[in-house]
Amino acid sequence: MKTILVIDDDRDFRTLLARVLGAAGYTVATAADGQEGLNQFATLLPDLVLTDLCMPVKEGIEVITELHSTHPQTKIIAMSSGGQGGHTVYLKLAKKLGATRQLEKPFSIQDLLITVREVLEDKPDATHDGLTR
Repeated sequence: MKTILVIDDDRDFRTLLARVLGAAGYTVATAADGQEGLNQFATLLPDLVLTDLCMPVKEGIEVITELHSTHPQTKIIAMSSGGQGGHTVYLKLAKKLGATRQLEKPFSIQDLLITVREVLEDKPDATHDGLTR
C-alpha cells in the first residue's frame, strides 16, 4: 500500500484530502505546515507528498526545495490557489524546483485521484502547460 503525506494549513481541506485518499486505498499522514511535513517525511518516507505552497512556518516552496535536495527521487504534487493569478506563478516555480506535478485549487476529486495515480505510476504529465485543472 502506498503512503501519501498531505501538507496543508487548511484543516478542513487537509482532512478532506486524507479521507478521499484513504478511501481510495492509500495510507495517509497529514501535516499542518511545511516544518511539520518535513518532520513527518523523515519518519515516514512516504511514496508521495502533496503540499500546499502558501503556508505559515515553512512554505511549500521551501518543502519542495528541501526534499528535492535531500531526497531527489521524492514524488511531489504542489497545490495552490495563490489568489489573483498568483497560483500559476507559484505552481510553475514549484515545478522548476522539483515538484513532479501541480494541482491548481480548486480541483475536483477526480483530478486529484487521477493525478495521484499517474504520479505513483510514473506516467508523464498529459497537460500542455503543466497545470492540472
